[in-house]
Amino acid sequence: MLIKFEFLMRAPGKRLEVKETEDSFSDILISQDFVNDKGELDSCKHLSLRKSIECTVQEHLCQGKHGVKIDNDGDRDQPHYFLHGWSEPYDPDAHEIWFTHARTATWAAIYGWTAQLPPRSRWTQGMQSINLSTAPEVFGYVYLFEIANPDFYNQQRIARIGALAINSPDHTPETANKIFARYNYRAVRRIGDFPKGDPDAYIFKGKGLLQEAQLRVLHQYRIINPQYA
Repeated sequence: MLIKFEFLMRAPGKRLEVKETEDSFSDILISQDFVNDKGELDSCKHLSLRKSIECTVQEHLCQGKHGVKIDNDGDRDQPHYFLHGWSEPYDPDAHEIWFTHARTATWAAIYGWTAQLPPRSRWTQGMQSINLSTAPEVFGYVYLFEIANPDFYNQQRIARIGALAINSPDHTPETANKIFARYNYRAVRRIGDFPKGDPDAYIFKGKGLLQEAQLRVLHQYRIINPQYA
């Protein structure tokens, strides 16, 4: 629903302030100009929160200590740097995690905060705003990951899936211990900065695969409620 509203409203984004809390931890501070007269946060009416978080994360990473490594990580069949966004802290014991390559923050900039939106039934009435009085201090998180296992790509790891894969498919004997890479998903024609020919999602499915990759968090961003910014 957010993608549909963004497509209709076509609101621009803006770079947000990034506050360094520790060497590998930052807070993204949502500015007050997202807050309407009712004290609610408009997510895409006049400014796009998704676009703002996306460009903020991408610029911060590009200028940071991992920027050159991300830029040089050009083999899409052997990617090493990933972004992930979610409303809850990263769970290293998860059985399934969706990523994009670290050069594109689109999905992380959506899923890092959209749990704070009202129930879908209210969206039919045009409600794209967030009630800040009941929202938590931290809307969600965006993580930069690296595959730390130097031997992970000693075997072929990518299994390509097509545009109809809204959910991750079940593994078959042919895809066991592989990463699903989704190509040509229709929604990315409307949003984001996915380079032509790139997958829009890398799906790690299975606790064993995640452990074998030895995913390491290189940087964590918290998305901060403007009432606490």
